Amino acid sequence: MIRDFEPRDLKTVKELLVANGLPAECMPDLLITDATGRKKKNPLFVLRRVYEHDNKTAMICLLKVRSELYFFIDHTVGTPELRWEMLKEFTEDMRQQAWKLGFDQFTAFVPTEVDQSFGKRMQELGFVRSPWVAYSMNLD
Repeated sequence: MIRDFEPRDLKTVKELLVANGLPAECMPDLLITDATGRKKKNPLFVLRRVYEHDNKTAMICLLKVRSELYFFIDHTVGTPELRWEMLKEFTEDMRQQAWKLGFDQFTAFVPTEVDQSFGKRMQELGFVRSPWVAYSMNLD
């Protein structure tokens, strides 16, 4: 049986995290504190489902909205130094705008050839290279 996630399932998520030997950073922020100090459901998790087998939770799946950042840069505008300053300013603006929309993270997928030459700059901008391998599924 597949059903919607319920508040009681939060305990099970935590138990499964430990039972599977996953690091603490794998525990999603399913509850956040609002402006009044109250705990509420994190609205970035738009789908929360539980698979039960023989009246026991077998699996839990959570779908979190992710923001993906795309940068397009005209390398003929200004000097490399000026473009770097613009990129820092623009990245900060995007960070602030995404935060206002309720996002807690954005991701930039960088081709290997760009990463080799620009990875250090990405880190200087505040990006962290993910230690985890990403897999994508096209839903069409």
